[in-house]
Amino acid sequence: MSMEKENLKIGILTGLTAEARALGKPSDSFSVVTSAANITRGLSRLEDLINNGANVIGSIGVAGGIKHGFKPGQIILATEVIDCSSKSELPKDNDARAEESPNMIKFEADKAWFSKIENLFGEDLESGIILGVDKPISEPSAKRLLHESTTALSVDMESHIVAHLATKAGLPWFAIRIISDPVERRIPDAALAAIGSEREVSVARVLWGLLRRPTDFPALMGVAGETSMAMRSLKRVGRDFRASIK
Repeated sequence: MSMEKENLKIGILTGLTAEARALGKPSDSFSVVTSAANITRGLSRLEDLINNGANVIGSIGVAGGIKHGFKPGQIILATEVIDCSSKSELPKDNDARAEESPNMIKFEADKAWFSKIENLFGEDLESGIILGVDKPISEPSAKRLLHESTTALSVDMESHIVAHLATKAGLPWFAIRIISDPVERRIPDAALAAIGSEREVSVARVLWGLLRRPTDFPALMGVAGETSMAMRSLKRVGRDFRASIK
C-alpha cells in the first residue's frame, strides 16, 4: 500500500444498518454509511465520506450466493465487480470496461488492497467476480443464470456503486461480501417486504407478508437462520479487518 497508516481514511458502503453496526463504531480511519437499497442515497453518502477525506473506499456486507457450494458465512473477495444494473444515476467512467451487454460494465479491484485482504483472511475466503444489481435476486433459477453468464460468485446492491465512484474519484477500492442466502435458497416475499426505508427489518411487514402467503414460513425461517450465520461472519470480518489497519 502506498499510503501510510496514519493518513489512512477508509469509507465503507453497505446496505443494511445492521451491517453497519456489525462493522463496529466509526473512528478517524474507518467510517461506514448505508445505501438503504437506493443508489442515489448510496452515492450521496459515499461522496460525503470522500469529501470529508476518505482516501480508500470499500463495499462490505452480506450478499447472495450465485455459485453452488458456498454456505452462509463464506467470505467473498472481489477480483472484479460487474455492474449489471440499469440505473442512470451512476457516473460514467472511461476506465471501466463495457461487456457484451450495454448494462454490464466491469471494474477491476485495487491490486494492493486485494493482496492485503487476501493475506489477512487466507483460506477463509474465495476470490472472484461480484455482481452489482438493482434489486435482490430471489429465485434460485435467476441466481444460476447469473453465474452461468458471468462466472460471478455473489451478487449485492452496493459493490457496483463503490466501484463506479472510486473509479470516478481515482481512489483505490475493494469489496468483501459475506454469503447470506446460498444459490439454492429462494428468498420469500415476506422477507423482501420486511425491509424498511432504511433497510431495517419490520416485524409488522413480515407478519403481513406471511398472512398473504403463509407457505413462505419455512423459507422465511431458513433465511433468518442463514442471515444470522452471515452476520456472525461479518462481525468477525469487521473486527479482523479493522485490527489490521490500526
